[in-house]
Amino acid sequence: MFIANPPKLLLIAQSARMLVQLAVQAGYSAVVIDCFADQDTRQLALASIQVDSLALADLQPALAKLRAEHQCAYLIYGSGFEQHPLSLAYLEQHWRVLGNNAAVFTALQDKATFSRQLADLQIPHSPCRFSAPAGQNWLFKPRYGQGGVGIRRTDSAVDLPAEQGYWQRYLPGKPMSLSFIAAAGQFRPLGLNRQWCQSVAGEDFLFAGIANGGHLPDSQYRQLLNSLTRLLTIYPLQGLGSLDFIQMNRQCYVLEINPRIPASAQLYDPQIFNWHVQACLHGTLIELTANFTPKAYQIIYARQTVQIPHNLHWPAWTHDLPASGAIIGKGQPICSIIASGETTRQAQSRLRQQQKIIENLLNTGR
Repeated sequence: MFIANPPKLLLIAQSARMLVQLAVQAGYSAVVIDCFADQDTRQLALASIQVDSLALADLQPALAKLRAEHQCAYLIYGSGFEQHPLSLAYLEQHWRVLGNNAAVFTALQDKATFSRQLADLQIPHSPCRFSAPAGQNWLFKPRYGQGGVGIRRTDSAVDLPAEQGYWQRYLPGKPMSLSFIAAAGQFRPLGLNRQWCQSVAGEDFLFAGIANGGHLPDSQYRQLLNSLTRLLTIYPLQGLGSLDFIQMNRQCYVLEINPRIPASAQLYDPQIFNWHVQACLHGTLIELTANFTPKAYQIIYARQTVQIPHNLHWPAWTHDLPASGAIIGKGQPICSIIASGETTRQAQSRLRQQQKIIENLLNTGR
């Protein structure tokens, strides 16, 4: 049963636009804490506070202010807590969090243990090493990274600080993800997604976009679902999440689980936020249909430092909009775009057209 009178929510993320948009579409009102305070975030939220980071010292004054001014029954977190587990634990102590608890979230950031669990469960995966491996075709990944920031190609000749990250075998296949919703040891798949990255400002693996409508042969899909079923026996996931993997040589190689509402959530049914709340609040899952509108989402990064023109008229399909006059540094996100179509291929084609429009807008100011 869905909540009859949706309560006010507190939403916290590095960038909270997607969360607040999903919440408002589902009938909720929300107050927001994030690091960007984008135009559309502030327009959708009842109140919005910008913080320098999600570190506890930065969050506490904002939390105190919102607690004094708003009565929020529940809290939902999004991106950015990978480097701030103490903040997540604090939130859990003071609010009813609708999402994975801090223990599960932190456990999934323990790459060494997660890699061992994959091996013990005989789940195909990309091998990880925690000291410099011999040979080539390895990636060095930050221990608490997100969005592909800091990932670099490497080999054994490169001196990298092991305490700051780990090495994972590079697999030259198709990056994909499985969006799902979980509760009480079970899950429902929402759909398969194709992902892509971009090379900008010295970063070679920045997360750039995602499209729904991904496809796998039946045998590989069943294998993937079986892998997630086994992982749920160890990690009691709640709510929306995604399983990242590489499809290569007729096999799916698991990379990681994202234990929070993923970027792909905005590509599915508008009721998806209610499904998340129901799963977390009541521990129940609804039967999902396979129907969806083909959609694709992309982040537009600055290839050089740009200043946002004043009074710029952003098209309706743009999101995460910076303030007029804001200066966006090279390699930083400018905005995001979403396109739909009769097919996923058409949606991605429209994304490319939209990107050209945005580039022209930024160059001409109109």
